[in-house]
This record gives sequence, structure tokens and C-alpha cells, in this order.
Amino acid sequence: MSTSTPGGGSESSGFGSLVSGKKYYFSIVVSGKLATTISSFRTYPVLKCSDNSATLNYDFSYGFAPSADPVEEFNRISFYITGTVSVTSNSEFSVLVRDVEGSGSSVRFSGKAFIHEVGSIN
Repeated sequence: MSTSTPGGGSESSGFGSLVSGKKYYFSIVVSGKLATTISSFRTYPVLKCSDNSATLNYDFSYGFAPSADPVEEFNRISFYITGTVSVTSNSEFSVLVRDVEGSGSSVRFSGKAFIHEVGSIN
């Protein structure tokens, strides 16, 4: 993702095979790398379901901190998204990440999802 438009962003490919009439609990982790010269980055995720009639409830936490791997040092952005969804048609999720300030900073995101079918949602 790289945008200089405030509120601009980038959306993931679809993931998760949600079956019509089913209910799910999910946990999704999304993380990205920024240059060490970037000291702050205002952003947030929007979780989408391709079933526009789905009942989707979620919240997220956000982290931004210095990090490294065996290859390089960087600043890590991470989101933890958790919630429930009840779908009325076969569908999938996607995650849209917004750049609040239109910083123009380039970020490459990756993620993992745990999606578990449940009998009911309270």
C-alpha cells in the first residue's frame, strides 16, 4: 500500500470460504513493514464480507513499534481483528487498510486468519 490521498488505502484479495447460513468466530492478524525513518503512521483496518447482508461484528487493536528480522530493521504495523459473522450466502472476507493522513509511505502487508464455524453467536 502506498497512498498520498488522506483516507486512501489498499484492499486484500478475498480469503476464507464462508458458507451460506453459517456463523463464524474469527481472529485475523495483519502486519506490515515500514522504513525505520517513519516514526508514526495513522491507519486502521476495515474488515469486509462479500455478503452485503451478513451480520458482521468486529473490533481491532493496533500496534506500531521498532522491529527486525534476520535481513533488516524496520517499523512494524500490526492489527489484531476479532469478531463474529453470520452469512446468508457463500462469501469471503477482505481487509481494507486505510492511510488516515495520506502519508505516501509504502507498506507491504501480510496476514493470517483463523475462522471457526460456531453453532450460535451470543
